[in-house]
Amino acid sequence: MILLPQDECAVEAVLIPGALLVALRRYQQVTTSDPESGGMILGRIRDPFLDVSNVTFPASGDRKSRHLFVRKDRTHHEAAVYLWEHSNHEVGYLGEWHTHPEDHPKPSSTDLKGWMKVIRDGHSPFCLFIIVGKKTSYYCVGYSCEDKVITFFEFGMDDASAQVLR
Repeated sequence: MILLPQDECAVEAVLIPGALLVALRRYQQVTTSDPESGGMILGRIRDPFLDVSNVTFPASGDRKSRHLFVRKDRTHHEAAVYLWEHSNHEVGYLGEWHTHPEDHPKPSSTDLKGWMKVIRDGHSPFCLFIIVGKKTSYYCVGYSCEDKVITFFEFGMDDASAQVLR
């Protein structure tokens, strides 16, 4: 799938293999007992594109409840280091994904606060954030400008048949 920004953004497109999106949808919170799930988004920055190649999945050491996911298990970091080292330092951290128990998810204030911390920590010049809902998913890229102001750009919502989003 190719995601295009809704407004002018330094990232012109996000490329995500359809198989990864299908894999993320396996974690949708369909029943009231399904906990939030999440993980890292890994890939390459091919200026001006973000090229997603891998994601990590929830693991036993993560904190999960109906309205909370905290990535704690070391396997996420180990996967990122492995891919970094075995890709000639090309595949790296691009961001975070998690689920919400709503049809059409939007970031909560907790999400935005956490995303700002990720950007301030400087893991990547651009960070991709995905929230997987019950019917659609939410996509956003955040980055810090020279004046340290953090800006988020929405890349739209999808449905199961979407290929290009603006």
